[in-house]
Amino acid sequence: MSTDPAPVEDGTTLQQPSWAALPLFPLQTVLFPGGLLQLKVFEARYLDLISQCLRRQQPFGVVCLVQGSELRGGSDKPQFESTAVLAHLQAVDAEQAGILLVRCLGGQRVQLGQSHRRADGLWLSEASAGPDDLPAAVPPELLGSAGALAKAIEPRNGS
Repeated sequence: MSTDPAPVEDGTTLQQPSWAALPLFPLQTVLFPGGLLQLKVFEARYLDLISQCLRRQQPFGVVCLVQGSELRGGSDKPQFESTAVLAHLQAVDAEQAGILLVRCLGGQRVQLGQSHRRADGLWLSEASAGPDDLPAAVPPELLGSAGALAKAIEPRNGS
């Protein structure tokens, strides 16, 4: 990374120019800025990644798989989306030996460049800061749905 991301309270990061080798955690799901992600980590490459991120207090990139498997040894070469989101560690607990329960908060979007796989299977990618989301008003026809959704997630927000 050319400069260390500086996390701020809401999980976003201060704008950074680029990362030479951002570690990636490919998933068949999407992490959004400000979103929460819980992971059960058991593969050695990701256990090492989480340990490194804890020590260095640095995020990693969560990227959605377009093709391939989350698990090492899949038959297809994985293909990723071109945009990832920085995942900031909030909590890491050892469920049992060799298994970590990890809670992450989505930060800044990043645009991915060239990716390569290390010998241990961990993917690294060049990355540059992506654009921030612009605030948008909820369309009038969706206000009822937005209110219901807000009520549904409100009790879970503090957990």
